[in-house]
Amino acid sequence: MLSIFIIGYYFQNYKVSSISSELQIYQQSLEQLQLSASLAGQNSTVACTILKSDLGQVAGQVQSLSNQVQETDLTGSSQYNNLVAEFMYERIDYWLLGQRIADQCRDNMTTVLFFYNPVNCNSCVLEGNELSFLSQNYTNLIVSAVDGSFSMPLISILNNIYNLTPSKYPSIVINSKYVVEGFQNTTQIKEDLCRYTNSSMFCG
Repeated sequence: MLSIFIIGYYFQNYKVSSISSELQIYQQSLEQLQLSASLAGQNSTVACTILKSDLGQVAGQVQSLSNQVQETDLTGSSQYNNLVAEFMYERIDYWLLGQRIADQCRDNMTTVLFFYNPVNCNSCVLEGNELSFLSQNYTNLIVSAVDGSFSMPLISILNNIYNLTPSKYPSIVINSKYVVEGFQNTTQIKEDLCRYTNSSMFCG
């Protein structure tokens, strides 16, 4: 029994260490992209093309990290909570950076901040799947998800800004302005994106 406990302990610590290392790489990628966005200037076609390409690579890192955090069976441990907290900050930072690049490049990029509740919210899981499908099929769609019930000052601020509570989840914020509450399937989300953006790609 003791040997199993020890193996489990070291395996858990290995997973936490591995995710922490990847999170540091992701943070460095975000910092480099923020610096690039600062140096790019306003409305430079070449710079915006590079920025959007780099943002797409960061999106892949976000998805990989998200999968690892969800698959790590450390729920309730202080290590896990610290990891999730740090990851939530980085997800919000990724969304803010995506919105900054969208504003800076003035093209048809669209950002979505997805609020979910991981407890007793089956529709949140379904909504996450719908948004994941859309983000994979529309390269100009930037989606970031946050656990709106997670105890964190920054998430509380976002809830206050958009007048949201976990009882209203799933909810999405489009281009940091337009709030849509409740579950929406793929067709309905596309209709929302068509209605609230200048992008024709979501219409029809």
